[in-house]
Amino acid sequence: MREVTLKNNTSNRKIFVDDEKPDLSLIPQKDVDLYIALLELEMYEHFKKRRKRKARDRPED
Repeated sequence: MREVTLKNNTSNRKIFVDDEKPDLSLIPQKDVDLYIALLELEMYEHFKKRRKRKARDRPED
């Protein structure tokens, strides 16, 4: 694991990233594309739920 600090992060929060890469050699190539697409969707949903809207982020009416 390695520690990462995100840019434009006023709180200087750090995240930990796993350096291990999945072994996709046992999965057929057509299924690898599906696996990656599903992983992208899962990550999108995760970060969409985590986002907290603050008053300054909302467009003014």
